[in-house]
Amino acid sequence: MGKTIITRHMMRVRTVLALYAALLLESAKIDFDAKELLDGAYELDGRTDGLNSIPPVTWEGLDPEFRACAVKALVNQNEIAQAISEYLDGWAFDRLPLVTRAIMLVAYTESVLVKSAPKQVAINEALVILKQFGSESEVRYVNAVLEQAISKALNVPNDYKGPGKVHVDLKDLEPDRQYIQSILDGEAAKVQSEAEEESAKKE
Repeated sequence: MGKTIITRHMMRVRTVLALYAALLLESAKIDFDAKELLDGAYELDGRTDGLNSIPPVTWEGLDPEFRACAVKALVNQNEIAQAISEYLDGWAFDRLPLVTRAIMLVAYTESVLVKSAPKQVAINEALVILKQFGSESEVRYVNAVLEQAISKALNVPNDYKGPGKVHVDLKDLEPDRQYIQSILDGEAAKVQSEAEEESAKKE
């Protein structure tokens, strides 16, 4: 059997899951080392449910553009959240499901901050990943919001023809898929355990 070729889509999915892991730990108020977390998230076993066709990759083996994307999305998440929230009607970025936030962070970062993918490629890929790991009912508003936020940031024509801010309906916001949670809960527990061990050593 030949060596698996890791495509840009696969790296993009891995980057979304790495960001998801970081958001999960932040929401649980668990301190973590970003480098260790990213190393672990990219190397998660691809045989886990939902990742059967997405092989693991080492941080060193990752395309430099996606390494930059993961780091910049983490570092600039507040700025990105503000840019995206501008187009959410009566809603805030930090109230969206974690997996949706991770997907939007990666799409925005890849197109605007790293400039490694054209706007439409970044948005289309975000929607594909959203259908796989998030909720298909979120596709409409995620598409419209990313289109407007990225177009404004890049100062390019905006293809969205709607009213501007996009209304988000509570029924569209399904909880994160359980298998995504289970994939990364193990990583969260590992980081927490290591932090507790380190704390115990200092005492």
